[in-house]
Amino acid sequence: SLSLSLIREQNITQQQQHGAAAMAKDPVRVLVTGAAGQIGYALVPMIARGVMLGPDQPVILHMLDIPPAAEALNGVKMELVDAAFPLLKGVVATTDAVEACTGVSVAVMVGGFPRKEGMERK
Repeated sequence: SLSLSLIREQNITQQQQHGAAAMAKDPVRVLVTGAAGQIGYALVPMIARGVMLGPDQPVILHMLDIPPAAEALNGVKMELVDAAFPLLKGVVATTDAVEACTGVSVAVMVGGFPRKEGMERK
């Protein structure tokens, strides 16, 4: 219908305007610890979409996790790259804290560790 066509045109125009505005800003480097875990995995696409820093702020995501999660972390990186988020200008996926923190302006630290036998939540 005509109204749907107009809405689509408006959406495309808004996306183009946001894209142009995003190109004018330098990317912010954002660190997410525990990025291969459930919470980190849910957060990184939201950050890449602009939910955290705004729809016109490009980002470079630095993702840190523990060595046993390295394979899952690389999987998260591949998913982000495949999604082709317009605001996502780079992804660093590492198990090295120094590499992960280099040049970062914002850090979201959400990693956790599962309880083992004998551990209690109090």
